[in-house]
Amino acid sequence: NVFVFILVIVMLLAVIVFIVFMEGAQRKIPIQYANRPAAASFSGRSDSNIPIKLNSASVIPVIFASTLMSLPAVVIQVLNLHTDHGVGYWLNQIFSTTSTDATGNVTINVIGFCVYLLLIFIFSFFYSFLQMDPEKMSDNLQKQNAYVPGVRPGEDTASYISRVLFKITVVGATYLSLIAVIPTICSAIFDLPASVQVGGTSLIIVVGVAIETAKQLKTQQQEKQYRGFMG
Repeated sequence: NVFVFILVIVMLLAVIVFIVFMEGAQRKIPIQYANRPAAASFSGRSDSNIPIKLNSASVIPVIFASTLMSLPAVVIQVLNLHTDHGVGYWLNQIFSTTSTDATGNVTINVIGFCVYLLLIFIFSFFYSFLQMDPEKMSDNLQKQNAYVPGVRPGEDTASYISRVLFKITVVGATYLSLIAVIPTICSAIFDLPASVQVGGTSLIIVVGVAIETAKQLKTQQQEKQYRGFMG
């Protein structure tokens, strides 16, 4: 069907643009230094900040969630359990996002779908707070005589960073969940073959590598221009 083909291409391009925007998005927490000249402190302006990526956990939560979801399927195969009834049926319902009926049509398991999304959210929060420890960040700011404007150093700063990181992680986990489930939903709706996927974590990896490569090329170009100016 030509209409379905065109629609899938448009959706794929839209997903790529959405991933590029979300991977580059970040929240900057402004900081000031106590030993900065009085004029800079009086103006209230600060060129320093703590950048926190919207998707700081990258694709790690999706990989962990997919791994845990695939383990019960291995148990079912090893123990030769039937998926039509009993323990095998419930393991398949809980830890499988899709199922195939007798006619070959792909249907979505609501329970497995919800469990998959819940695991992505759990691992997103776990990895984000493990990678960016608010208490450690607060201690580092104190050691550098830096502070967040309007926030007391110490526990208040750690609490403020925790709240900001929590809000960002909610958005980032929602974004990861959406990208992770788009291929399954599109396959069920449009009856797409396994080789055709709209979205998926592979696009996040490709876009992330492309963005980092572009940043490195831009940095090298700026260094060459700076050296040429000094020469």
